[in-house]
Amino acid sequence: MSCNSGGTAEESSQSRFLKSVISLIVILRSLMLGSLL
Repeated sequence: MSCNSGGTAEESSQSRFLKSVISLIVILRSLMLGSLL
């Protein structure tokens, strides 16, 4: 059970990190497109 709980915690942290990275990439791309336009 302890291993399962640890895995879920790791997955949640990874998902949060991925979401933050994706949001940053989207913002950067939008800024670049805006500057180009």
